[in-house]
Amino acid sequence: MIVKPLPIARIGGRVRRCAALAALFLALSSAAGCGMTHKRHWSYVEYDWEASRARGLAQNYDVTLREKADTYERLFRDHLMTEQGLLVYKRPLADVRQPPDPSKPMLTPYLADQAFWSGCQLAAEAFRFEVTGDAQDKAVLHRVLRGVMMLHQITGKEGLITRCLMNNDLFAKAWMTNEKDREHYKPHEGQGEFKGLWWTDNTSRGEYSGMVFGIVNAIKALENEKDEDTVALVKEARRTLIAFGRHLRDHNMRVTDLDGETTRYGEFDAVRYWVIPIGLSALQALATLKAAAWAEGPGGDMERFYERLIDDGYLDVAKHTKFKAIGKTKHSNDNIAFMSFYVTLSLEQKPDYRARYQESMRLAWGADRDELNSLFNFVYAAMEGEERDADSYHKAIDDGVLTLKWFRKQKTDKEVLNLGREDIRVALFYDIDYLPQAAFALPIYERASNTYEWKANPYTLDDFAGSPGNVVFSGVDYCLAYWLGRRHGFVWPHE
Repeated sequence: MIVKPLPIARIGGRVRRCAALAALFLALSSAAGCGMTHKRHWSYVEYDWEASRARGLAQNYDVTLREKADTYERLFRDHLMTEQGLLVYKRPLADVRQPPDPSKPMLTPYLADQAFWSGCQLAAEAFRFEVTGDAQDKAVLHRVLRGVMMLHQITGKEGLITRCLMNNDLFAKAWMTNEKDREHYKPHEGQGEFKGLWWTDNTSRGEYSGMVFGIVNAIKALENEKDEDTVALVKEARRTLIAFGRHLRDHNMRVTDLDGETTRYGEFDAVRYWVIPIGLSALQALATLKAAAWAEGPGGDMERFYERLIDDGYLDVAKHTKFKAIGKTKHSNDNIAFMSFYVTLSLEQKPDYRARYQESMRLAWGADRDELNSLFNFVYAAMEGEERDADSYHKAIDDGVLTLKWFRKQKTDKEVLNLGREDIRVALFYDIDYLPQAAFALPIYERASNTYEWKANPYTLDDFAGSPGNVVFSGVDYCLAYWLGRRHGFVWPHE
């Protein structure tokens, strides 16, 4: 059953009341011991932190951070970038061990979150170019930006994006016999200039957040370049952001597919089912509309609509983006939140709005500060600054750099089993997938690799049981955090 939202002009008071309800619920849940914050209580465990630290450095620190970034960049350019410039974030290890052959286009598979992770790759390339100013880096940034915008262009509908772009019909054929895929996605063949490519419908708001994050930072990296090709590309990128904003405005804050129906997980409205406040959705909506308003320029329709969302209480609801109950939380939502904080705070100029976004970010980072997440830490430090809380600022930077040093030089789906180790205490509550988890965040090299480390559960004990590690994952996560840290001066060039 699809529950139709209230027209946006009528939900302002309801959003504000629900924001107050959210604050009360979160306070009560925290008092009950299942709230938003969690700490590493080292005094309660036998984990040898110093020995672990030395082990992690010994395993992963025989190269500099820049050398590690360049290794992951070569992996992307040689083996994980499609002909269109999009990211294939996982691939058989045997394939990447072969010398790259530009004469043979890669057979691109169905990847459910290609739009999101390609947006992250785009941001990483933007930060890299801002630091290096290198012509080859600029050319790669151009290519990835064109590919990301193609995810919008191929649908033929203003503001609608696809999750994935494929250069073959394998998914379309598999879809005919796969009941699960038929339930959620439908393949479409591209038309006109996109003939021979395939795309899937039913995209989610999360895919938009990744693309907005990437496009905004690509524009900022290229906007002062004067060559004709770059100027035209930046104009198209701005038009893409405006199209996203118009789509939400014209469809009552919902992503609407070709058939006119709201996509699964396509709701950007701050209140769901009349009374439930959704802080992350509110923040994603504000980031998308702020990006559209910035791309259009002051005084435009998108700026007025962005202000309307704030008047209707979206920024009040966005104060609470992190939710945790009895040990369960969705860490991928934290990743979306910090990317959205980076967008809003890098673009927002009004002191009052900035202060409220920063308050929300501080609450989110307070819940994640002991998880050694380089991306979250660098976003917090960059957008908060040192003046208000110097200790937290320096902790964020130091922990973020340390995790980059610990980061593996290659990520695969190799089995890691930690359950049963005497030095790791198991938490009282299971994780969101009802699996045992550690009582404290494990250092990144103690855990199994993930397709994208910054959205992974840092308390995970076991993963990829029985796998020898035959699938390689991209290093978009490492490159994004590393180059963001370089851009803001948190990582030294020689490290």
